[in-house]
Formats: sequence, C-alpha cells, structure tokens
Amino acid sequence: MKTLILILTISISFIACDKDNNTSEGFPTTYNLNFELLRADGSMYENGEVEITNNTYLATLTDLTDGQYSFLGMGIIDTEVTQGTTKTLYGTPCGGPNCVSAFASIEFASGAESKNVDGPIPHEKDKFWLLRYTNEDIDTLRIHDVQTVNPYKRVFTFFVNEQPVEATNFIYDEYAITIQK
Repeated sequence: MKTLILILTISISFIACDKDNNTSEGFPTTYNLNFELLRADGSMYENGEVEITNNTYLATLTDLTDGQYSFLGMGIIDTEVTQGTTKTLYGTPCGGPNCVSAFASIEFASGAESKNVDGPIPHEKDKFWLLRYTNEDIDTLRIHDVQTVNPYKRVFTFFVNEQPVEATNFIYDEYAITIQK
C-alpha cells in the first residue's frame, strides 16, 4: 500500500511539473491602453474630436500612412474602472453586446501573440497607431513590446512622435498615457 501511495505521489508531481512548463495552456493575458487627451490649455476634447487608426494587428507605419486603415472617433470611457482614476480616459467605440460604456480601451498586446517566443532571449515588436486631431495634426503612437518567457516578463515602452511618454499601469493590465496637444 505504501508503494502504491509513493508511486501515485510521484506520478502526480511529474504531471504538475509538466503542466507548469507548458506555456500554451491557460488564457492569454490581454493588455489595454487608455488615453487622457488634453488640449494645450488643459481642457478635454469632446467625443469624436480625436481619432485613432482602426488597426488591431501588427500594421506597419507605412500601411497606416498610406491610408489602408480607417480612423475611429475616440470618446470618454465611462466604467467603474475608469471612474476610479483621477483622469478622464478615452478609447475607441465599443459596439458589442456586452459593452458597459459607449467607448472602450484599445488592446495593444496579448499573451497569445508571438507564440514562437521560447527561452530567455527577448522577443521584440512594435505596434503603431495614428492619432488625428480636429485641427488635422497627426501624431504617431508606437508601443515597443519586449517579451521573455523564461522567466516570463513583459516590458512596454510608449512613444508619441518617437518621444518616450510615461504610461500609468493603473489597474491590472490597464495602462493610460496622457497626450496634451
């Protein structure tokens, strides 16, 4: 009987160790970006006065500037999460049946992206968007994403017009950047 319990215990520990080493199981982590959009005088933009390109995947900057992606009007996100911050946050239209607000944060990274990442060597990628204002000014938003698996680590660097900007990780995997123009 003791031998059976010992074998069973060892088998369970091998299964548990194998599960820990398998990175493809479980739900991917999704990271979202919210914007605090301010005019030069500190006043807020109205809904629709700032637009962002409608690209969800790894579009190149050339694809964006060639007009291959349409623009979406941005608006104020009104949820419990955003109400808990000291900033008024903006996002893109949310047209799904489960939307709690007319606007939602944009997804800028997911744990399911770049499935070929393996080991301690960092995998790097850039995601781009264009922001268009009512006065026809256009900003380039770039998010530089560095991911390692062993140990797992994700580092994001945010740029507006190639100038680094601070991003606040205000709750879970929600980030917010302030753009004042």
